[in-house]
Amino acid sequence: MKKEPAYERMHENVYRVADSELTHHYDSSAYLVMGDAPALVDCGSGKAHNKLLGVLASLGARPENIAVVLGTHCHYDHIAGIERLRKENPALPLALHEADAAPVETADSERTCAGWFFGERISPQRVDILMSSRQSLDIAGLTFECIHTPGHTPGSVCVRVEVSGKTILFTGDCLVPGSSRIMSDYDDWRGSLETLADIDFDILLPGHKHLWMGDPFLACLMQPFSKPLGRKAFKLLQKNLRRGHWRNASAVYSHIMPLAARLGGALSR
Repeated sequence: MKKEPAYERMHENVYRVADSELTHHYDSSAYLVMGDAPALVDCGSGKAHNKLLGVLASLGARPENIAVVLGTHCHYDHIAGIERLRKENPALPLALHEADAAPVETADSERTCAGWFFGERISPQRVDILMSSRQSLDIAGLTFECIHTPGHTPGSVCVRVEVSGKTILFTGDCLVPGSSRIMSDYDDWRGSLETLADIDFDILLPGHKHLWMGDPFLACLMQPFSKPLGRKAFKLLQKNLRRGHWRNASAVYSHIMPLAARLGGALSR
């Protein structure tokens, strides 16, 4: 019998601990960064909380000693898991960009995608740290830099941190087209690609291991890669994803992907 994967080691002290294969169909990629204390970049949907706890425990992390959850944006599949984690660690801080904080604090089912996309309910969650562009957070002996990359959502961010001699760039969903329902913006998105093309990093870790839309330019960005390849990919993506393509991608995001997500979620129950 094939052994179920527990986690994926991305670099020394950096692990993918959740995604649609590791934990639950609704989960984005969530990453554990081991500094003086564990830190999470995103935390998934919470639909497979016990499985996530098992993965964390296998790496020596527990909800009680997690220093922070750094949210790349406000969407359900990336940060709704904070509710379950806080049942065991009520003081666990959540960091989000200030432009994405309100949907989480008010449980906005549209802006968080919880209702229309996943068919789920969420509860309001406090945001403890309001991140702004190029803000640095010294947490658990590491310095996490917030880089504002709007487009997918107004408050989408990348998180950059040096771990064990390598600069890691966590991109969340800032590379993925969005929808007017969640205030995605094409011009902001193209500007964010220009920003990212000039960012130094050694390893890029995206918000999803696999992408549902089947676009070759986006698909090339869904696996870890190094800085030279990354810059070429950003330029390729920016060159080829024209406004018409953005509109088509937004239609897929608004209508087809929610149906696929709910079907997959039903089958995984």
